[in-house]
Amino acid sequence: MNVLENFRELFVEIWQQGIAGVNFTQIGLAIVILLFFLLLRGLIAKFILQRLKNYVAKTSNKFDDALVAASAGPVKFLPIVLGIFMATSYMDFEGKMSVFVDNINRSLITILIFWLIHQVVEPITFLIKRVEELLSKDLLNWVIKANNILIIFFVFSATLDLWVIKIAPIIALLGFFWVAVALVSQDLFKTFLSVILVLF
Repeated sequence: MNVLENFRELFVEIWQQGIAGVNFTQIGLAIVILLFFLLLRGLIAKFILQRLKNYVAKTSNKFDDALVAASAGPVKFLPIVLGIFMATSYMDFEGKMSVFVDNINRSLITILIFWLIHQVVEPITFLIKRVEELLSKDLLNWVIKANNILIIFFVFSATLDLWVIKIAPIIALLGFFWVAVALVSQDLFKTFLSVILVLF
């Protein structure tokens, strides 16, 4: 009888102690919340986005088609970000673990925002017909790609900054790399500038 009583007490103690100060009740609730948001993601992908694509396909405007197609990824990613945020909100983390979880949530939200901006850039080009008349189509595509690379660089920098990782040494290293590349390919760079001037 004492053995069963000791086992019960030990079981309750481990259940309440949990992992990293979070008891198993909170962990179970967090898993249920996360599963709910994953189910919600599937429903959004299968029904809402599909119906939206079918609806915009009927219109003659290409902008709404491109916008829906481009925003599909971030829209599917949103329930995951919300699910992780809601799940971790119900768990009482302490000390360094709390800071770690907070940084994960901030990183996910930062990635979501920049991903949405990155995806929206290309559909916006459908509205810039005048720019395409001033610049050539090839040059406009090059500007869009350069803009996308800048957005990826900014999200990388912002995420590293959240984790208190210094970005300056990485930029300096990349700077040295590009200087070396420029010295090796001076003739190629001159040709590239001449092509840009011709395109203008």
